[in-house]
Amino acid sequence: MTGEFEINGKNSYSTFGVYFDDKSLTQLLTPNGLKDPIENESAIADGKEVAYDEDPKVKSRNLNLTINLTANSHADFIAKYDLFCKELEKQKIVIKITSPRTLYFRLTYLDCKQFQSFFRKNAKFSLQLNEPNPHNRAEQDIYNV
Repeated sequence: MTGEFEINGKNSYSTFGVYFDDKSLTQLLTPNGLKDPIENESAIADGKEVAYDEDPKVKSRNLNLTINLTANSHADFIAKYDLFCKELEKQKIVIKITSPRTLYFRLTYLDCKQFQSFFRKNAKFSLQLNEPNPHNRAEQDIYNV
């Protein structure tokens, strides 16, 4: 699991003890939605006019990612949990994946909708995040922020 993902430039597994399930990876890789085209529905014409843009724009998207945290002991769990929560509180979360290709998901942390702890060494988080611009996934942030 080491090296599969980075969170804000840190190895997600060795630093925080966290890894993503397949459903979360699938959600990250889901095709982007598009903004609606401009439409005009006039009462004096049949149907409606639709102005299709030659360069349609993507819309922001909300994600719910399931993240699992694992540790070697209860003390290690608490340390990793605290470190991971502090990282979430930075609000800007950059998740780097390297498979199937290298992508940088620049996300805004919104909330943790569900948290479960198991046996004092494992936990499951359901994180609510927003991706403001799904076209901003290259290594260089187009906003330089």
